[in-house]
Amino acid sequence: WLEWLVPDDQPPVVIKEVDVRVNARHWVVEVMPVDKWPTHGEALKDYTFLGYADTTTANVSTAVKPPKWVPLHQVSEGVPQASTGGEIDLAADAPPCKAFRLRFLGAADGAAPGATVAATVSIKAHFPEGLYPLGGGVVSGTGGDASMEDAVPACAFDGNDQTRWVDVHGGGIGNTAVLAYDHPEAVEVVEYTITSQMYALSSYHSHLNGTPRDWTLQVQPEGQEEWVVVDKRSQVYFTNHRETKKFTVEKPVKAAKHKLVFTAVAAGCASRSIQIGDVELLARMPARTKPLEAQQLVALSSAYLSPDPAAVSPVRHGLAPEYGVQWGAPGQLQLHVPVHPTSPALGAVQGGVLGWTLGEGRVSNWYDHPLEVPMEPKLHPEDPDQAVETKFMLVVRPRKEVIVVDDVHHVSFRKEYPGGEAELVYTHPRPFAAKAYSLYSSGNYERGDPHSWVLEAETETGKWVSIHAVANFNFPDRMAPAMFYMPGNEVQATRYRLVITAMNAMVGLLHLAHFAMYKPLAGEEAADADAVRVPRTEAAHVTLKLRPREAAGGQVKPTAYCVATGQQQQPGSMPTAWVLEGLTSEYAD
Repeated sequence: WLEWLVPDDQPPVVIKEVDVRVNARHWVVEVMPVDKWPTHGEALKDYTFLGYADTTTANVSTAVKPPKWVPLHQVSEGVPQASTGGEIDLAADAPPCKAFRLRFLGAADGAAPGATVAATVSIKAHFPEGLYPLGGGVVSGTGGDASMEDAVPACAFDGNDQTRWVDVHGGGIGNTAVLAYDHPEAVEVVEYTITSQMYALSSYHSHLNGTPRDWTLQVQPEGQEEWVVVDKRSQVYFTNHRETKKFTVEKPVKAAKHKLVFTAVAAGCASRSIQIGDVELLARMPARTKPLEAQQLVALSSAYLSPDPAAVSPVRHGLAPEYGVQWGAPGQLQLHVPVHPTSPALGAVQGGVLGWTLGEGRVSNWYDHPLEVPMEPKLHPEDPDQAVETKFMLVVRPRKEVIVVDDVHHVSFRKEYPGGEAELVYTHPRPFAAKAYSLYSSGNYERGDPHSWVLEAETETGKWVSIHAVANFNFPDRMAPAMFYMPGNEVQATRYRLVITAMNAMVGLLHLAHFAMYKPLAGEEAADADAVRVPRTEAAHVTLKLRPREAAGGQVKPTAYCVATGQQQQPGSMPTAWVLEGLTSEYAD
């Protein structure tokens, strides 16, 4: 937290606006009224951003309520819907939206424990004439060899400055680094942007010395073998992390193949590596109506499948299809989502303490400072994507052991933690059988996200047994929930531990925003001494967040949508009722 105090020799002030430029999505602005100083604070604003803006002004005098979810269309059980070509047309006055949420209200075989909902979803939106970043093409280039991190060329074109492209041999003197992009059709790029990478604690390749300084943008016109230089830059310096610079192409040429050739970095010979957070190639597009595609959306599922860890492919920077969410044909999101258990109902476990342990059994939350926190879940029934949260951020500094040193710019660290060197341990005063648990990625860089883990329970004999395992999981966003159901678990335990076996990169900090466990509740009781009922108004849901770069103001006007069944690779229940909602820029009443 940060605190500002008005000097004693000055009068009190009234805060009207707060401008936050930080890698954060959720914060609270508090004020201490003169008549209550110094007893307690009064919360003026608790604001959650649904987007990627790194410069956002929060007007605390008017914008004191969150944006409003509005219903766009609803299908009731047994009610036939008029559609055209499988699409359902939305009302002409449907508002522009920055996110969409499809809540499944019913499924063919009900909501029995262990059931799933399978569907293919597409949303069509109208885009006015204007400049838009290219997407849907093929990315290639040099590099991708950052220490214990997937920093491949595709990370520079994923619209996410939380990821980055690194070429550890692309800087220095006489070296060249290349980013290439092949678009499905020839277009004329008239502008482009380059964003410097974000800062990461304890990560060598986080300095600004490796930001690009000199480069050319080249294209290969159709039918030609030669590459044509359409723009050339030199002596360009980035002064901040996550800084975006826009450039106008000097001599635009229509082409499908594009590449950026970098010949120097900011520090010259002092940095042999080059790093970039994001690149956008902008072309002028005519007005069009088309389905939203993978590069334009972030998909959040209400729960995920639990496949055999050995069968999960090590895909990075995109959710593995084995967990139930994948993009099929352009604009078609294929879903296979576990149904929220309703019988017996689940409650978020409360009571007990939670904390990290490192090899020797020390509890740690920040570096080596011992700390355990009470499990006090907070419910948000109005927000299905964050129905349960805890009140702290979980951070641990894993032990690092150097195993490879190629040169001063390339150091590899051990990625696994043998013997449970990074464990999140939960101790409860009474035994219970966990039926589900949820993790939330942090608001920090995704390099510190857990990637593989095992949830274990301690039996009465003191033996730890595995009750759930996850391999190669990718959180789709910052502050994104990931819930896993374990309806078959019958192990009663007072101690559970989450053993992190791999993270996205071996950086200095491993972090989670929230961790919660769930147990069954009997009958219709709202809570018992150890759990609070989690209200669910739908069988399952999926939220699609629009990346703000995709439209002016990060909003698009939806025109139609389609919910299809029978096209999934995995079997599941057919949805029979649902409601499509849109998140508008208006504020809730």
